[in-house]
Amino acid sequence: MIVEHRTRLMRYFKFSDFALLLATGRGTHSETYFDRGLTLMVAGNLSAACSDFQTYQKMLAWSGPNTLQASVWQYLCLCKLGRSADGRLFLQEAINKAPALAKAPEIAYLRGRLSAQNLIGVHPTKAELTSRCTLIGLDLVNAGKSQEALPYLQRVKTHGESRMDEYALALAELEKITRATPAKAPR
Repeated sequence: MIVEHRTRLMRYFKFSDFALLLATGRGTHSETYFDRGLTLMVAGNLSAACSDFQTYQKMLAWSGPNTLQASVWQYLCLCKLGRSADGRLFLQEAINKAPALAKAPEIAYLRGRLSAQNLIGVHPTKAELTSRCTLIGLDLVNAGKSQEALPYLQRVKTHGESRMDEYALALAELEKITRATPAKAPR
């Protein structure tokens, strides 16, 4: 069942647990913000997710281990909120603050400089397939192309790495699309 795969975080933490971790100083604060941002994104609280991704980036001066992922997820959250112009400005800001992001194929795709097929590549690893197909699927959903997103999200469900956060994001979006699409009557 899809609910079982929502995210590794939702299995272990309630939102109040994140507040407790942040307040008591346990663990790496920055990673807690990143993890809570993902959880909020899956739950659909996109404004709060953006805030947590932004806090993560600032805490680590745009050089943390999840800088690319936080940038991608923040961009997608902004677009889903109907703030595509802010998303484009954010990507430019991210590149200015972390120049290495300019070389990332995920950023090139989001900026329209790389096709979906070229982003996925010829022989992607399981992790690359999961991450990149999720990105493409969510981007297509944000563009109002849910039906075009389905094959990418289904590919993650069928061939993706189930331990990755992106897998949970893909399945959550797949579930939303499936619920929103009326079932065809049998002939």
